[in-house]
Amino acid sequence: MRKATTSIGDMVTRVRGFKKIGGNRIENKAQENTESALTPILRSKILDGVLLKNVSLNNGTTLVSHKLGRKIEGWIVVRQRSDARVWDDQDNNVNVSTTLKLQTSAAVEVDLWIF
Repeated sequence: MRKATTSIGDMVTRVRGFKKIGGNRIENKAQENTESALTPILRSKILDGVLLKNVSLNNGTTLVSHKLGRKIEGWIVVRQRSDARVWDDQDNNVNVSTTLKLQTSAAVEVDLWIF
């Protein structure tokens, strides 16, 4: 098994929480209402992820270092540069907090959103 290589520069930053700025009573209330509306969306597990670009997957098994620092909830191929089936083997991955174990039917380069 070969590990897929990605650089920190290929990874997007994670979605951050709502930041309030100072203001008068009306502005503060508007910010509180906006925060109440946006917080559930910003805390969505699918948004708390990373985008890994140009990940080379070998025919067979590839371990992808996902950089989340926790067990993943899921993953999505957001761009695939050639025809191949891609599926995970996380049930047999001993390093779930650091890697995503992917299987492919052919060598392929992909961009992955991992959350």
